[in-house]
Amino acid sequence: MPAQPQHGLPLPAKLFLIRLVLPWIIPLGCLNLSVYGIVLLVALVPCSVRWVRGKAGRIRLPDTGLLLFNCWAAVSLEVVHGIGPAIQPGGMLFIERMGSFLMARCFIRTPDDFRNMVMFVAKLLIYLLPLEANRDLFPAIWSANLANNTAARDAKDCHVEASTT
Repeated sequence: MPAQPQHGLPLPAKLFLIRLVLPWIIPLGCLNLSVYGIVLLVALVPCSVRWVRGKAGRIRLPDTGLLLFNCWAAVSLEVVHGIGPAIQPGGMLFIERMGSFLMARCFIRTPDDFRNMVMFVAKLLIYLLPLEANRDLFPAIWSANLANNTAARDAKDCHVEASTT
């Protein structure tokens, strides 16, 4: 029985794309992970296993090149800064570069998958558009109140300073 064509974008890819727009940083030990970094960290092992087993297509030159680039970057960080300070940046470089590459390699395999990804990102941007409009509206309101409060506080401070001297 042939496999049914998949409709829509796979859930890990959706989670990654949604998490790209969240500006949160979560401290985890000595690491400060962004939300998309956590998604990539969780997806890195399953995607790596899938990639090594050939379920994401055969291993090609760009795959090997990116893996070697990550190794080269980690070694160069270690040579310049020492092993201790190089572990965290080298690990984050690997997670962010290789993790996102493997996620795309595993879950965006066909032109339809790519089209679904582009449509999902377009919908995500449309959903975020009202928030962006409000980002410009609310600071205008808050800054007007802030300016009034600051002027009142400065006037009060000037009055107090004048009366004490």
